[in-house]
Amino acid sequence: MLLAARLGKFGGITVMGVIIGRFLFISGHFVLSFIAYINTGTFFISMIAILVCAVLGGWFGQRMMKKHFIKAGIA
Repeated sequence: MLLAARLGKFGGITVMGVIIGRFLFISGHFVLSFIAYINTGTFFISMIAILVCAVLGGWFGQRMMKKHFIKAGIA
């Protein structure tokens, strides 16, 4: 959240995701490894868990932005 607020332009999080994705690919994580999860129930359970954690993380990040960074004048 701080990165998005400080940068003020579209694409900062996308660039960060591409850099992390390249690092994971170079370090040996197989690109198509998610195909093994398609035919199992764990794929859907993990997707729901990721969605819930993403929503909670976004909510928590917004609260921290308001509580600390905006009051301090950083963002």
